Amino acid sequence: MRSVKVYDAASILARDALLKWSNGAKKTYGLTLPNGASSAVIQAGKSYVHQHGKDALANVAKLHFKTIEDIH
Repeated sequence: MRSVKVYDAASILARDALLKWSNGAKKTYGLTLPNGASSAVIQAGKSYVHQHGKDALANVAKLHFKTIEDIH
């Protein structure tokens, strides 16, 4: 039972950190960066690369996911 509570707490903290990072990225890059692997993610990634360059994608994305291939 205790491990479930620890997992729940960690999940809440991770979600909070993601939301804070996302809001900061919105302010820093002037772009809403959706999560996941949808067409909205690919479009936002392409827009980001167009504005900031391909190398800057490492600032806002996990480069080992397949979605990155669609953005390049």
